[in-house]
Amino acid sequence: GAVFNALLEALVTDPSELQKRGYSELGLKRAWRIENPGLMDSYMRERNCVRKQRYEIELRSLPKASFRQSRLVMPLVGIRQTLCTALEGLPGELSQDVNEVRLLARARPEDVLCFAGEGLHPKANAGQFGKGSHLVEDAGDCDQHAICDFSGKNKELKTMHARLFTKTANHPGNMYYIFVCRVVLGYFVRSSTGDADARAMDEDGPVYAAGDKRALAHIPSTAPPVPYQSLIVEVGEQLRRYRQFIQFESRRIYPEYLLGYQ
Repeated sequence: GAVFNALLEALVTDPSELQKRGYSELGLKRAWRIENPGLMDSYMRERNCVRKQRYEIELRSLPKASFRQSRLVMPLVGIRQTLCTALEGLPGELSQDVNEVRLLARARPEDVLCFAGEGLHPKANAGQFGKGSHLVEDAGDCDQHAICDFSGKNKELKTMHARLFTKTANHPGNMYYIFVCRVVLGYFVRSSTGDADARAMDEDGPVYAAGDKRALAHIPSTAPPVPYQSLIVEVGEQLRRYRQFIQFESRRIYPEYLLGYQ
């Protein structure tokens, strides 16, 4: 159907990069829509909170606005066009006023049920750019770190396999997993590095609140202080090919679809 085709297109990536790994494309074999009302309610409440916070920030900056200091306006995010086009037909309208987007997150087989039931968790979905969940806009990035689910006979994954597969839609062997997630990025900060003392690319200030990189710094000129709501690490200094999107608040991520590919 249309949804399966859209998810299939979400796996399109640069074949030259895949050829370095010994293959030329990522083939979608199974797809599941995650139905988790409790997690969705939490996500929607957090989305509304980010929206409210955005307008409060912008309203409070108006009296201070001048020729030398412009009022604060949330920057608009741009996502890789190939992914946006692929997923634009999925049900559920995205809220551009809070930079709500769809991004991808790889998942180890042993984490699939946890992510579907409880949402992405930084401890299992972390990376070099802080103690937040790392997401991407290109399936090629997920694939280069993917962990294989070799067989439906793996006893350690018995519960997960029982939930996902049936006799008519069985485990095809050698499966890898990616979640398509709705993500609220809100007022993001951009950086070219994940160093503890990294500086923001667009404002004069730090990226992280402290050296442990557990939280983001405050948006400059906000009073009372409001932390950045996500981090985008650009290609260049520490990333060669794929941008990284880091969300430190798990409630701002909803795992919407699970993709099983080969």
